[in-house]
Amino acid sequence: MEVRQANLKVAANQMRLKVRRLSSGALVAGVARGTSFPDEQFTFMLSQLLETREPFIKWLNAPTEVAFTDELAARGYDLATLEFSVEHLLGNAAPFRPARLQRQRSGVLLLCWSREPHDRTGDLCVNWHYPCTKRDVNYIFSWLSMPIAYPQATAGDDNSLMRQLSVRGFDVTSLRLEVRRPTPPTETVPVLPSVPNPQTVLQ
Repeated sequence: MEVRQANLKVAANQMRLKVRRLSSGALVAGVARGTSFPDEQFTFMLSQLLETREPFIKWLNAPTEVAFTDELAARGYDLATLEFSVEHLLGNAAPFRPARLQRQRSGVLLLCWSREPHDRTGDLCVNWHYPCTKRDVNYIFSWLSMPIAYPQATAGDDNSLMRQLSVRGFDVTSLRLEVRRPTPPTETVPVLPSVPNPQTVLQ
């Protein structure tokens, strides 16, 4: 996918990526970053989104892991709806971000700092709704947590993307990724059967 500089509104310590589809049908990743966002970390984050990654543990004759965006496309997601943003701490302490409940929207998969209804604290959560699937949610978490062969990595290290984000000074509470999966033409949105009123059943 071609990468171009885009006129996106960003904070000084923020980077954003937004994919759009040209009239020719080709996809272009528009990127922008604030004046204080480090060059090295900008390149690193783009590589995690758009390039193939080498798994730390390989099976015999196993191919290189596909790029994150390619995997989303293979799962039926419309990459022209993909938006991503993250901030860098620049040596400062992470700001307090209240963890808010995120509304589920049909066909939207959202990764962001959120919380579950029974939880008072926050964490990186994936909010999803049909036709997104639990398999897609599991893939997002594996993308964040599976060991990857970063330079100077050893078998005893935590080589996950989450660990790298922390080590490299990213503010994980600011991480946000959103993408849509259209309902396939052969599928319909499932409707749950209505549950009869218990009082009616007892009568």
